[in-house]
Amino acid sequence: MTRILILFSLFLGSLPVNAHLAGITDTHIELGKSKLKVVYTVPNIDLRLLAKEADITKGINIYNAQQACTAIATGGKQLENIASQQFFIDYHCPSDLTNLQIHYSLLLDIKPSHKNHVRLSIAGRLQDFIFSADKNQHNVPVAYLLNLWHRELSDNNASKPSNTIDQLISSTPYFGIGIEHIVLGWDHVLFLLCLLLLPIKLKQLMALVTSFTLAHSITLALSVLNIVSLPALMVEILIAFSIVYVALHNLWILRQQRCFTNFSFPLQRQLLTTFSFGLIHGFGFSYILKEMGLGEQASTALLFFNLGVETGQLMIVAIAFPALVWIFKQRHSTVFAQAMSCVLGTVGVFWLAQRTGLI
Repeated sequence: MTRILILFSLFLGSLPVNAHLAGITDTHIELGKSKLKVVYTVPNIDLRLLAKEADITKGINIYNAQQACTAIATGGKQLENIASQQFFIDYHCPSDLTNLQIHYSLLLDIKPSHKNHVRLSIAGRLQDFIFSADKNQHNVPVAYLLNLWHRELSDNNASKPSNTIDQLISSTPYFGIGIEHIVLGWDHVLFLLCLLLLPIKLKQLMALVTSFTLAHSITLALSVLNIVSLPALMVEILIAFSIVYVALHNLWILRQQRCFTNFSFPLQRQLLTTFSFGLIHGFGFSYILKEMGLGEQASTALLFFNLGVETGQLMIVAIAFPALVWIFKQRHSTVFAQAMSCVLGTVGVFWLAQRTGLI
């Protein structure tokens, strides 16, 4: 038990301080008849690794039928909500698009773990792939796909999904982004783990998961659809506070608990806590999705992103729950629950102090 606690504490100590605020490196490429529009988004923390004089266009090279397309930087903007920088680039090719070769080299030599999530829009459909150190090139048989789909490209108007099936196909990449967003969003993970640090039955667990899902789905949709919005920093502070609150609540329940024999799980209180903070976490999920520019695909992209978040959430619970059930059967399980609540609460306090500017 002690070894498990020590190992887990060391793991938590290695987590990034800014666990959730930074976005991911993401590229959206929209194909025209002979032109391409590229929106490249990269976290500030990664951008600082590049030389100040580095030209983003030199790290994204596009060829059509082995002929180089000319890159023209058209602007950029700072994305405060996800601590990232966005770059806009137009590519002009010598002829109509037939066979594309896209080469990516930014950050791959400097940061071997770097990944660039790419969404390529072609005739209203979306392809999803990832550039990494192992795969820095992607080929697109444009002419073949257009002939297969009986479609045409235009340089004047953006291609939009023409029917419900195309909208669903175009939005499926957001499923994977949703999974990665919660699995790598350590503050969401720690909140879920805090909720599991009391003995809980499967039916009670499903009730908590449903409560959290319902709550964050509501605010995720409201935020992405621009119906309700909260400042990103406020949300990040409240998410850190949610970890601290649940950890302290665990300690309060366990203050006179020597063992978990005949333990009565406070389901109603936990449901209220889970739902309340789930509303806050939903805003946290929304910011990266909003900054990606969903346009006409907002509803279906939101659906697949949320499904991805739920899948990632269930993956976390499926791994943690059986391990905790086994731990709670051990002799000193209450000590473990108290100690882990202290560890998670301390991490939450640190994030809270960092996000409020106290440290």
